[in-house]
Amino acid sequence: MSTTLQAPLRGINKNWAPSTQPSFTSPDMNNVRPRSVLNDRVVISQRPALIKAFAQQLGSGNPVVAMAQVTISNETNKNKYKRRLVAASNNAIYWENDSNQMVVLAGAVIDTDEPVVFVEAFQKIFSVNGTNLDVIDFVNVKLTLSAPSATATRGDILTQAVTNAVMVVDFVNPASTAIYGKVTSGTFNATNLVTSTGTVDDFTPSAVSTIGTPLFYEWTIYPDIDLGGNADFGVIPSQASIAALYRGRVFLSGDTDNPHQWKGPRQDNPWDFLYFANDSASPVAGGNSLAGELGDIVTALISFADNYFVMGGASTVWVLLG
Repeated sequence: MSTTLQAPLRGINKNWAPSTQPSFTSPDMNNVRPRSVLNDRVVISQRPALIKAFAQQLGSGNPVVAMAQVTISNETNKNKYKRRLVAASNNAIYWENDSNQMVVLAGAVIDTDEPVVFVEAFQKIFSVNGTNLDVIDFVNVKLTLSAPSATATRGDILTQAVTNAVMVVDFVNPASTAIYGKVTSGTFNATNLVTSTGTVDDFTPSAVSTIGTPLFYEWTIYPDIDLGGNADFGVIPSQASIAALYRGRVFLSGDTDNPHQWKGPRQDNPWDFLYFANDSASPVAGGNSLAGELGDIVTALISFADNYFVMGGASTVWVLLG
C-alpha cells in the first residue's frame, strides 16, 4: 500500500504538490524532517537530496577507509552540542573544523593500508589500526611540563594562579610530561603556577594546547602514580584491528599474534586494563586469561540489543552477557 504525502516533488519545488511514498521504503526520519541541512532541499519523494559534502578532495583521490562522528558538549549551554566528522585516507586523518572544512590532523600517525576502525566514546575517537592504537581527543586540553616526581592522578583538580583556570585530569602520558584534562573554567597559560589537589607537584606549564583543535596521542595505560613502573593499570594489547563500544568500554580484538583474544578496559576509564575480581566496573576477563579467550578466532565485535555484546568468530558466535 502506498501513502500520499504532501512534499515538494524531488525536493526542489518549494510549492506544495503531492508525492507518492511507498510504505516502508525509507527511514521514518525522511517523513518528518522538512529540509536537508546541507542544501535546503526537502529529503522526501522520488529522489534523495544527494550532494558532495565537502568541496576538498580527501586523501589526494585515495579511498576513504574509515569515518566516524564525535559529539562535543557545550559547557556554557548544556542543551547544545556540536558534531564533527573524522575520516582516514592516504595515511592521514582528517577532521571537520568550525568552518565545516575537512583538514589534516597534524602529527597523526595512521597506516591506511591496514584495517582502520574508529570508535567514538567520551568525546574522543579511539583509532584502532594494527600496532597504532591512538586517541583523537576533542574535549581535553594538554599541559606540557617537566617530568615530576609523582604523576597526576585521574580526577585530580588542577588550578592555575592568576588565571583561576580549573582542569579535571583525565589522562597522563607514560613519561608524565603531558597532562590531558577537561577545563571547566578559565584559560590556562604557560606563565603561571599550577597547583593540584592530588599527587603531582606544583608546576608551570611550558606549553598549553590550542582550544578547538583535537589532540592526537597514543592510547595506552595510565602511568603508575609513583612512576615505579609496576603496571598498576594493567597491559593494553600491543595491536588490534577490531573494536567496538559496549557499556562504557572500548573493546579490542584482532591481534594477529593472538587472534582468539579480546579485552575490554575498566568501565568509563579507557586507560585501565588491570582486572579486579568482584568489581562490576573492572576490566573484563574471559575464561582463565586476563586477556580473555574464545575457542575461536575473533572476526567481529558488536553491541547488540539492550544488554548483549556479540563476538563473531571464524565458525561460531559468542555472547557476553551483562
